[in-house]
Amino acid sequence: MMRIAPPYPQRRPLRLPTYDYSQAGAYFITMCTYLRLPLLGTIREGVVTLSAAGTIFEEERVRTPTFRSHVTLDAYVIMPNHIHGILFLRERAKEDRRDGVEARRQSFASPSRTIGAIVRGVKGASTPRIRKLGSRADIQVWQREYYDHVIRNEGDLSRLREYIQNNPLKWELDCYYLRRVELP
Repeated sequence: MMRIAPPYPQRRPLRLPTYDYSQAGAYFITMCTYLRLPLLGTIREGVVTLSAAGTIFEEERVRTPTFRSHVTLDAYVIMPNHIHGILFLRERAKEDRRDGVEARRQSFASPSRTIGAIVRGVKGASTPRIRKLGSRADIQVWQREYYDHVIRNEGDLSRLREYIQNNPLKWELDCYYLRRVELP
């Protein structure tokens, strides 16, 4: 008798199905480390101390507007196993709309202007650098997906900025907090 494995659970889509994630606007992003391992730092008495991996992520985050002139970074916090940040996308100026492979190569600009491309870029740039820190070159650094929220008004923006600012103070209450973690 042949056994048939039950179907894998269907992932529900994380993105809004009809929303254009390349349009100008404000976005709240959360990215988690793989298995929510505390790779990025520690928190003591509400103060974040970045690890070497956290410092690498911070460097790559800061470089984002250099490669993507339509991105402005806003409030953010790097927690031990996740990052919260707000960014703004704006319409590209006409001089930034250069076509051709050579123009993209010179400016290191991604042809895609979506939030997904930005997250992919930061994860992709930080991962090999973080892997070089350890003895295992194959270690997974990031969870596959990320969370996003389209910020629709000033009240929402203010609330999220406050949440980001207070996040380290509430670390032990955070849904991403792990009391004891064994690294793989």
